[in-house]
Amino acid sequence: MTGYRGTSDYTPVAPWYDSTRNMPEHLLAECFDRIRAATGLHPPAGVLDAGCGTAQLSVPLMAAGFDVVGLDVSAAMLEVARTKLQPEWSARFEVGDVRSMDFPDGHFDATVVSKLFQHVGNWTAAADEICRVTRHGGLFVHVNEKGAFKNAVRQRFAAECDSRGHIDRYRGLRDRSLLAEYLVELGARPVPVDVTGLTWTKTITYEEALEHLALRLHSEFWLLPDDEYEDILEGVRDWVLASPAGPSTTELMQPYLTAEVFEIP
Repeated sequence: MTGYRGTSDYTPVAPWYDSTRNMPEHLLAECFDRIRAATGLHPPAGVLDAGCGTAQLSVPLMAAGFDVVGLDVSAAMLEVARTKLQPEWSARFEVGDVRSMDFPDGHFDATVVSKLFQHVGNWTAAADEICRVTRHGGLFVHVNEKGAFKNAVRQRFAAECDSRGHIDRYRGLRDRSLLAEYLVELGARPVPVDVTGLTWTKTITYEEALEHLALRLHSEFWLLPDDEYEDILEGVRDWVLASPAGPSTTELMQPYLTAEVFEIP
């Protein structure tokens, strides 16, 4: 599942992306409001949404009046993004590689990303490019949700991958702390932003989790050989059927948003 060499292409899962990975829009809006209060970044500043996918980060920014450009390797994901545009919003979405962008130096006032670097081989090249196209004193904003996908079925699948030696399952960054270290090495300055309390609840049944795996919605497992993927999936399905409540077992999770903000040198 890759279009541009060495980066994950979400085209095959575009129809299901928003329904399975939704970050609540009102919480994203609150997150960006807190970032604006802490940094002084206000509309109509120009913002790059790098690796924008279906524009989940872009929507609250566009609604707030920012001038947004979304970039992604998947035309199918961008088609979904464009369906969300409102006539009064200033935005455009383009196909492109974050490791080699056509924008001039210092073109944007801020760049936002979410879970981008784990999907990009040579992730430092992406970080370098983001710093290049973001103006001096502009912002790099890294927003993520945590706790949304640690259901028992997925964890069972991951544990079986580990046991078979498939431990490095992403194309790019595996330890997110390395990104912050790298940006600081480049001269970026961390900007503290309080994002506590940006939480929500999410339920999923074992049956739904199995369906997500059957559809191969999780990029974490895309590098597995097809035969091993299907073998592991069959074993996890047997485990689900043998559990006390079977596929109807329901898990309650409490995801939350995180945000790392840096001032670009």
